[in-house]
Amino acid sequence: MADNNLKVGLKTAWILALVHLILACFIIIKNTINFNIDLNSCIIVYLTLNFVIILVFANDMHLNNIRNRWFWMYSLFVLVPITPVPYLIQRRKLIKLK
Repeated sequence: MADNNLKVGLKTAWILALVHLILACFIIIKNTINFNIDLNSCIIVYLTLNFVIILVFANDMHLNNIRNRWFWMYSLFVLVPITPVPYLIQRRKLIKLK
């Protein structure tokens, strides 16, 4: 099965992607409204999740040899908070299209 190559499991990948997206939205909203809340720990968690998500998803893209790999890799590095969710939605179709 194709899900075995995703080293952290499909449910864990979904949780990572959604938590990362929520944190990104929270940081953007905080910066636009100018709350006086100290978010140093939130930013540290966000940056750590950036690193983990890039490693997990880049490894999955490499192992599965998906279609349009360069597009997804480029998107992953440029749009880190947004890319994992559409990638997980399209993952099975991209693997079948080899």
